[in-house]
Order: sequence, then C-alpha cells, then structure tokens
Amino acid sequence: MRLTRFVLILAALLGSISVNAQQRNIAGDWYGVFMKARAVLTLTDNNGTLQGVFKSPDQTQREFPMDVLRQNGDTLEFEIRSLALRYKGLWLDSAAIYKGHFSQAGQQFQLDFSRNKLEKAVVNFPQEPKPPFDYEVENITFNNTKDNVTLAGTFTRPRGTGKVPAVLLITGSGAQDRNEELFGHKPFWVIADYFTRNGIAVLRYDDRGFGKSTGNYGKADVNDFARDAAAGVAWLQQRADVDAAKVGVLGHSEGGMVVQMLAANDKSIGFIVSMAGPGLNGVDMARLQNAAVNRSGGMPDSVIKVITAENTRLLRMLAAEKNIDTLRRKLVPLVNNLYDAMPELYRKGLQKPAFTFQTITSTTSPAMLSIVRFDPALYMPKIKCPVLAINGEKDIQVSAKENIEGWSSGLKKAGNKDVTVHIFPGLNHLFQQCKTCDVQEYAMLEQTISPEVLEMMTKWIQQRTGPQK
Repeated sequence: MRLTRFVLILAALLGSISVNAQQRNIAGDWYGVFMKARAVLTLTDNNGTLQGVFKSPDQTQREFPMDVLRQNGDTLEFEIRSLALRYKGLWLDSAAIYKGHFSQAGQQFQLDFSRNKLEKAVVNFPQEPKPPFDYEVENITFNNTKDNVTLAGTFTRPRGTGKVPAVLLITGSGAQDRNEELFGHKPFWVIADYFTRNGIAVLRYDDRGFGKSTGNYGKADVNDFARDAAAGVAWLQQRADVDAAKVGVLGHSEGGMVVQMLAANDKSIGFIVSMAGPGLNGVDMARLQNAAVNRSGGMPDSVIKVITAENTRLLRMLAAEKNIDTLRRKLVPLVNNLYDAMPELYRKGLQKPAFTFQTITSTTSPAMLSIVRFDPALYMPKIKCPVLAINGEKDIQVSAKENIEGWSSGLKKAGNKDVTVHIFPGLNHLFQQCKTCDVQEYAMLEQTISPEVLEMMTKWIQQRTGPQK
C-alpha cells in the first residue's frame, strides 16, 4: 500500500541487455511529453550493453534506472517491473521519432520520443511564487541529533520586528523536496508564500536522504520522519523572532500521520493542520484507496470486489506479523492469489514470479509497513491542541468521508473541543479543482492548490494565533 505520489515514476531496478551492433545507434538523450510534463530517456552503450535511465525534470530531479531495456530493429522497449510499467515505441523514419505508448495497470498512455530537446516545462503553473518577495527568505539547516540527520530547508518570515506564529510543513509519502514538488507543481512553496504574506512564518524542508538533507530515506519509517519533524519544531521554537507558544505543524497525506504523532507527544505544539491525512488505521485506509484507484482506472465493480478482498487479506497480514522473515514467507501465497484474481488485461506483460517478488519487496519496506500499521487511536486521545482536518471530496487516495469522520469522532471522543473538519467539494488529493479526479490528471491541471483551501487554512491559523497581517 502506498499513498501514491507518482503514476509513471516511483522506483526501478538497474538492468541491462546486449545490443545488436548493427542496429541504429540510440545512445544519448531522447525527449517526450507525458501528461504535460517532460520525459527524458538517457541511453548509454557500455561496451555493447545498452543501459538507460528515465527522468521527468518537471516532477523531480531524480533519475530512475530501467530494469529491462531492449532494442529490436525499429522497436524500442523498456520496463520498470516494480511498477508493472512497460513502454513500447516504433521508429518512424519520416518524423524521426519513436511513436509509442506506456502501459500500467491496464491503462495506456501515448508517449513519443525524439532527439528534439525540450527546454521548458510544458504546463504553466500560474500559482508558483515569483520574486521579488515582500518577506524574508532564508535557507537553513537543523539537526535531528537522535538520528544524526541534518535537514536542509527554507524559512520564510514576514518582514518587521516582533515574534510571529510559525508553521512547519511535513510532506507526504515518498522522498520529497521542501516544495513537495510533483509534476512541476510545488504546493508547499505556494502554501508557504500565502501564509507568509499573511503574517505566518513557515519552515519547509527536504526529506531525509533527499535534496540537500542527509540520511537514508530507504531505511526510514514514519517514526523516523516524526523525529525529523520534531527537530524542525524545536528549531522554530528556539528562534528569537518566532512566538514559541504559537508554533504549529501542517502535514499532507502521510504527513497527516506525523502531525498526530507530534501533537500527541509534545504538548508545546500550538495547533495541527491535516491536509488529506489519514483518520483511519492503515489497513482500512489502504483498502478504501485500493478500491477507489481501481474504480478510477475503469475496473468493473465485480472485479474490484474480488481484488479488494485479496488485497485486504494481504494488508492484514502486513499489519499483524511482526517478524520480517515470517511475514515475507506468509505473503507469498497471498500475493499469488492477488495476481490470480487480476484480469488478464491488468497483468499483461507481468509474470507472477516478478509480481510476487516486487510486491513483497515494496510492501515490506520500513516506510510502507509503518503506514499500514499506523493507528490514529494510539494518538488522537492524547491530542489536546486545536486541530484542522481537511480533505478533497474527490480524493481517491485518502477517501474524504471515512477519514474525516475518523478525525472528527476520534478527537471528540478524546474530549478535544477545538476540532474543525471540512470536505472541499470538487477537489482531489492535491486539493486541485479536478475533472476526472484520478491520479493521472494531477499533471494536466494548471492549478496547484485551490485558493479557497489556502484562505481557509490561513484564517483558521490566524484565529488561533492572534491577529495577523
């Protein structure tokens, strides 16, 4: 289970395959456009062995090696097996392009590659802040001394003297930079800009092991991320220009888990904001997500029912079995059953052994296990500070109705009298006004975050921290 961040690129295994020396020389860079974002292939011929990496610079600067890359005459193919992702393109000499498509989970998307370099992002993002800024911007670092991790971030502060309220921003799942950049959108930068222009200081930072932060993201789980965030809170509280009693935390998606953990364990936190954060335990949240994502992909309800049942058995095993070796052994028949339950269209090109290996590897990572095993009931009874929990009505990753009900009932049962929950009509997981509202649409929308969301969060924080600009 994963709080999905990317559709096309998540992770890959490095691989290679021999190349026929008589074929067209395809080494070098190839450029295409995927869902209004640039796609770049870098292919190298290493002594007769063809290797390649994929990058989408409008999403992230990370490069993702392919685990299968094949050239056969005029056909170019590559695979990222951990994503059940395949690309196949046919060379068109008249246009000097590989014309093709990639497929994933039964869906197909057109993607053509040529040698023509694309210098700029395809989509305009009008909400992205542009200088000059009417507030202070400072690049900083702070330390999680417990884990010997240094986090690099950006602190923005309203101009003037005196102490101001401040908010720490915490990203969702997957290694993210301080802007929580996705498909060219930079939601945390947009939020930081809006808050700071309205009298609220903001600290946002690169996840451990990503950007300019140290540490190893691949070995970390939500508990590690919570310690990183706690170090950020302490850094804010120690600043002379920040009101230590008015420091809060805002988390998006998985970050909504972290804010619960922080507020439950640190009574000095002034408030928390959850943007599409889980109000249900990890198994129930993932079960609903699985069904909603499959439904958005056009899977019939009859098939969704079977797939969801098999996936739920797998999730419950992930949550229950704590011995990692025993868990992996017990997962094998469950993952095999899940594969068998999938329609042929959805498993096309993916063999059962590869599917089983990749599924077990990804679901038993520290980060994924900590998500599945997360239970708000362990934290909500201890949260006494003001809480704002919001979701988009059309969110298919963290279902709005069930998770918001979880926040509302869990906190009120605990006696918290300052709880505000709200579902925004027509908004997706990123709080964009959407049409199809599936994951693939994120990149097609120029809006980074709905202005009504920015306004509501800002006014809510101002009401709890005193009059601001």
